[in-house]
Amino acid sequence: DMYSYKAMESRRGSPALHVAPHRYRHLSDANRWWQKEVLQFVFRPLENIERNMNSKFNELQWKSPVAGIHIRHGDLSLKFEYGPNKGERAYQNRPFYTFSQYIDNLKKLILEKKISAPKTIYISTDSTQDLLLAIEKEEANSFWENRKPKFILLDRYRNPNGAHTSSTLMALPHSVKKKLSKIPTSERSRNFRSMILESIEDIYLLSKCQYFIGTGSSHFTQLASGLREGENRAPAHMPYFLDAGGIERGLYPSLVYIEIRSLY
Repeated sequence: DMYSYKAMESRRGSPALHVAPHRYRHLSDANRWWQKEVLQFVFRPLENIERNMNSKFNELQWKSPVAGIHIRHGDLSLKFEYGPNKGERAYQNRPFYTFSQYIDNLKKLILEKKISAPKTIYISTDSTQDLLLAIEKEEANSFWENRKPKFILLDRYRNPNGAHTSSTLMALPHSVKKKLSKIPTSERSRNFRSMILESIEDIYLLSKCQYFIGTGSSHFTQLASGLREGENRAPAHMPYFLDAGGIERGLYPSLVYIEIRSLY
């Protein structure tokens, strides 16, 4: 099962994914190129799914360069309801960053000339908070004067309790589970299917971004970033992970984590 797979790969260090075969090691940045090739092969979308995603991609009409931001909140915002840890976040093994922290780090990269000012900023999130107001406020920020990008946040189904996978549904507080138990099974199935399909679409769209900001401890982030590629199928621009320092110190887990470039 997936838990055993994660445990096994964590111990082995995912060598099949991390290390390019000998015949490819002469290539520039061979290991990152190999990771991208393997991930693109394994995660090939079905033809009808890919057709729909391409249609969505064309509708967006974004201009390059594009900065993709994956904001991982969802289950990370769940808090204990009882006991000595009441009110504290239940998932302490993952960092929580606000919308402003992601945007501030994007600005930092621009000011330090590590990336060019993006013409489009695509935001993917499992957050239940309303980001539209925050984005509207950010668009008016004087920082973007003379280089105002187009912010894109697609309308998505969001579980109001923050869960986005079966595992996080199991981890929900008791009071939330009681509320969910009153929702008809058919409705829950439709909602869950919507989240899955939209997640696949978000991963696909993020893989089209030239720049990428997220958290390396999120497997969603790692997959989306790993699928990206540059010109002529070369490895893409290095992703920027806000939790890079914590991963390097072993504070946060990471499954397919190969190489990180810290923001600091």
